[in-house]
Amino acid sequence: MLESFHALLGSVAALFTRLRCVVRLLLVVRCHGSGCPEFGGLTSVRDRLTEEIQHTDTMIREVSGDILLSKAHTIAHGVAPNDSFDRGLALSLRERWPAMHKDFRHYCHQYHPKAGGMWFWGGPGHARIANLLTQDGSYDHGGKPGRASTTHVDHALKELRKHIDDEKVTSIALPRLATGVGGLDWNDVRPLIEQRLGDLKIPVILYTQYVKGVQADEGLSD
Repeated sequence: MLESFHALLGSVAALFTRLRCVVRLLLVVRCHGSGCPEFGGLTSVRDRLTEEIQHTDTMIREVSGDILLSKAHTIAHGVAPNDSFDRGLALSLRERWPAMHKDFRHYCHQYHPKAGGMWFWGGPGHARIANLLTQDGSYDHGGKPGRASTTHVDHALKELRKHIDDEKVTSIALPRLATGVGGLDWNDVRPLIEQRLGDLKIPVILYTQYVKGVQADEGLSD
């Protein structure tokens, strides 16, 4: 019940964002040619509509490609407390930065984090990874992590947002969070990302389709 409520809140927030965009566009059309000062200086409705869409759209950009090749300042992904990093994107990250998993296990043994939190790791080559605890943890030796929940995802995204604001992150890349190993529906997760990160003034790159070895067109400078 609580998970459905969180998903509903995210959907409502996304809907309001789109409604604000529609209202502004209607005002443009209404005021065109009538001398409204806030819309003065443009002779083409088409030009003004383009400007308004760019103004009201979020900084979220959906791409296809390999997130490991991302130029984003920070990469975020979902895991569980005590995760073995043996599947999905976590496995790829572990293979590329073995020290990260070692540090993560040490962190879990020392602090016993719960689902809904976040652990940040910085490594060689300017690697910056935000590990979002979107799944229930496994606390038995050899046990597998549980499934993700929208409640955990929402809380973890709030932690990520705080980290972005506090650490002056300049861009963030995320996969289809918690929809692979985590087992959630992307239609439930996407609105939560919009709700928590949609008003950021930095690029938020969503890797909605994985293509191994292909660098996505993120629109980021080198």
